[in-house]
Amino acid sequence: MKSHILLSLLSFAPQLSVQLPSANGVAIVNHPRASPLIDEPLALAERQQQQEKQEKNDTCDKCTNRKCSGGRFRDQNTCRCANCPKGQKANPAGDGCIPDGNNNKNNEERKKKKQDLTQKTVERKKKAFKKKSRADKKKKLIENTRKRKKTEFQRNRKRTRMGKCLLLVPLAMFGVYEGTTAVSTYAEDFFSEDFVTGDAIDEFWPGDFLDPLDVNIDSDEYLQAYVELAAKKEDDKDTRWKDPIVPIGVKREESATITAPNDMAIPEKFKRVPIPQPSTTDMTVGTHHLDKRNPLAAILRAILAFTGRLGSVTTTTVSRFASIGQRVSARLKDLSARGGARLAKGGGKAGVNKMKDAARAISKNKNWKNCLNGAKPV
Repeated sequence: MKSHILLSLLSFAPQLSVQLPSANGVAIVNHPRASPLIDEPLALAERQQQQEKQEKNDTCDKCTNRKCSGGRFRDQNTCRCANCPKGQKANPAGDGCIPDGNNNKNNEERKKKKQDLTQKTVERKKKAFKKKSRADKKKKLIENTRKRKKTEFQRNRKRTRMGKCLLLVPLAMFGVYEGTTAVSTYAEDFFSEDFVTGDAIDEFWPGDFLDPLDVNIDSDEYLQAYVELAAKKEDDKDTRWKDPIVPIGVKREESATITAPNDMAIPEKFKRVPIPQPSTTDMTVGTHHLDKRNPLAAILRAILAFTGRLGSVTTTTVSRFASIGQRVSARLKDLSARGGARLAKGGGKAGVNKMKDAARAISKNKNWKNCLNGAKPV
């Protein structure tokens, strides 16, 4: 505003004249800007005019014609390119934003597509997790089954060996009494099938022993060592069946029937009927049914086979000793006549506590560990 006023004043100002000396006299030269009082305000006004022009060129009035790229608009306040808000786009003039219908549609499609992809990812991960869980459970089940079977196999081997030795070691203890009961009687119908296959027998396995050694105690040679030991041991408390002492090598005549003294006669109802030795066929049929009703049938099957062989060896040894005239323990002959050592059927009649006491008495004998290790009796 000041520059316009100053220019209007200068337009009405008189021209300045300058007198200059010359050859003909004094020359007068008219010059409008000869005076510094006028030239300085004009220069200032010109500079201000140029500055205002430059500022005008920098305003948005000039840059509105230049559109922003990338879907942006030119902000009227800053004259700079800016992004439109979400769901909007730049107008055709490029100086503002308008709603973007297509963008909203695309956003919905993208959102739905993202949700579908997320759902598929979740389902895929769920399936993978379930598959991995099933595989882990199956692997764990297989591992636990393997460990359980290994443990059961080792436990059954111990129970089988102890069940055999409970019938075999008493033969080496002829003449030994537990109170008023002869230990040798424990070899016949005392220990039950349930006892030798149950948990009650586990406590009699020595703590310093590992698994049973791979020694066959079912062989005739091994069983014969126990039977011969029993045949040679006297039982001083049993006077009913004592034979006269006959030197070894001298053959003696024996009657087919042995009659007890009159004062020792046994009533008929109390007499024990000899049990016939089971055949291989009978034993096979019995164990076949055992497999169906008892998971520990393998133990019984092994012990039944063992008792069959032990009975056969007992009968053979007693007959051999009799043939050469060698004296045989009366209890062993009686045991042989009844079919040899054997288990009681089912749970037996003695009771678990009495069976434990009997097993404890047998386990204190030195031949208990010998039998478990497969060593011969002493």
